[in-house]
Amino acid sequence: MKERIEPWDVRFLYLSPKEERKMWLKVLEDYPSGMAVNCRHMPSLNRTPQLRKLIKDGLILRSRECRGRMCFRTVLTLPPKPTPAP
Repeated sequence: MKERIEPWDVRFLYLSPKEERKMWLKVLEDYPSGMAVNCRHMPSLNRTPQLRKLIKDGLILRSRECRGRMCFRTVLTLPPKPTPAP
């Protein structure tokens, strides 16, 4: 049985790991309130080692949001940019 390829997998298929990390940082800029992961239509942390590396390096923040009684979702955001001193 063929493994299903998600659109996120195809998008980064021919990139080097360094290029893929840069691309993920650009993608996260388009989601100012955070990008949900581990959903049907979004990337999975289990299948995206470069996202896990960015989280480990501290370039992306990972949080769990409550969406109901026992329903949580994982959201990735960029750390806040430091504001310049006046």
